[in-house]
Amino acid sequence: MAEKIDREEIAVEALTLIELKGLSARTAMNKVTQEMGIIDWKERGAAHALVFEVLRRKNTLDRILNLVLKEGSTRLMHPYLRNLLRLAIYQMKFGKVGGPLVTNEAVKITKEKFGVKTAKFVNAILRQVEKFSTKKIYEHLNDIEALSIKYFYPTWLVNYLIKLVGRNMAIKIMKKTNTVPPIYIRINTLKCDKKRAIKMLRKEGVKVEEDKDLPEIVKVVSYEKPVTRTKAFQEGYIYIQTKSSALVTHVLNPLPGDFIIDLCAAPGGKTTHMAQLMKNQGKILAIDLNIRRMEEMKEKFKKLEAKITHPLVADSRILHKITMHKADKVLVDAPCSSTGAIWSKPEIKWKIKPRDIKRVTQIQWELLTAAAKLVKENGILVYSTCSITLEENEVLIEKFLKLYPEFKLVPAEPFIGLEAYRGLKDAQRLFPYPNETEGFFIAKMKRMF
Repeated sequence: MAEKIDREEIAVEALTLIELKGLSARTAMNKVTQEMGIIDWKERGAAHALVFEVLRRKNTLDRILNLVLKEGSTRLMHPYLRNLLRLAIYQMKFGKVGGPLVTNEAVKITKEKFGVKTAKFVNAILRQVEKFSTKKIYEHLNDIEALSIKYFYPTWLVNYLIKLVGRNMAIKIMKKTNTVPPIYIRINTLKCDKKRAIKMLRKEGVKVEEDKDLPEIVKVVSYEKPVTRTKAFQEGYIYIQTKSSALVTHVLNPLPGDFIIDLCAAPGGKTTHMAQLMKNQGKILAIDLNIRRMEEMKEKFKKLEAKITHPLVADSRILHKITMHKADKVLVDAPCSSTGAIWSKPEIKWKIKPRDIKRVTQIQWELLTAAAKLVKENGILVYSTCSITLEENEVLIEKFLKLYPEFKLVPAEPFIGLEAYRGLKDAQRLFPYPNETEGFFIAKMKRMF
């Protein structure tokens, strides 16, 4: 019989992989559980929850650890050891697990991995953490630093949010992203009607409620097993998709018979949603530069029966140079800083730096200007990002409308978010608070001549 692996060990392995390889939490968990042969979804789910909570609070956990260490720094530690201590501190100070129990488990793991000497070091640190008062973490900090530690955000992003939405709303957004993110499901009406899909989900212990804004979207209220393990998901009757992502497709308003170009199609959620709204009548050219993601997307098209999708591996920025065809509608769901996706992907907070925003806006600009050349007269161009920054959104669209006068900003309907900034009232933004979604920006433009 194989030796039982503790969820803490799984979590620390995944956290270390995320730190060293820059992987997403989901990818790291898949890799670790596969290598360790973990097939029990409950065990996997418990380990994933630990990874999620540690990632969310990384800066605050490091502050506690550095204050306890006094001399030296967490940066000088072995990455595995650093993540083991982060996890132990989370369990003690935020997870409400008894200190001695946590210390004993961490010492046991350290002894197996590094030997007795390092285990004694870990024991000494965690005995101090047990007695440590979390009130001390706010000593000698200015206002922004204190907010950063309290709400688990990097200081630059706290500053940015306050300047963008004001202190009160910034705090509400940060608070919201420290709760469990909602799970939204799109019913795939190409294969199954809404009532039947909901009935199937309820039969397997997944309770959902219908969304008031988007007809084929439902929100998961509770579940007995993960949605991905239900028959409805495995048969392609449903697709897990955020509400804000589904809204983008509705703003584009794909109609049966349309020719649509999706310039950044992977992972395929919006593309398959378009095919659904078009009732598989018309044509969608789904472009992406990443071959691996394209192969995954092809499988998705097949599973969801999105029959009018035509995948193409290409650089969307030069597509206009190799085709004379103009589209009725073009979607640029651009690669971005993902600062709006922090609620479901907390690792993004620590990966992204202000300098990255400048780099990504250049790519967005190239995609947007290339897209302009592919839209026919009276056609529609929709630009969206899961970013909250002005640079990637309003500033970019302002510049575009100035240099491309043939395009006019039109209402991004259905309008369920907030008006965009800098006077772009027809574009819309969504935030975790008050919209209960990822942070998103959506602008819709019509080619007038």
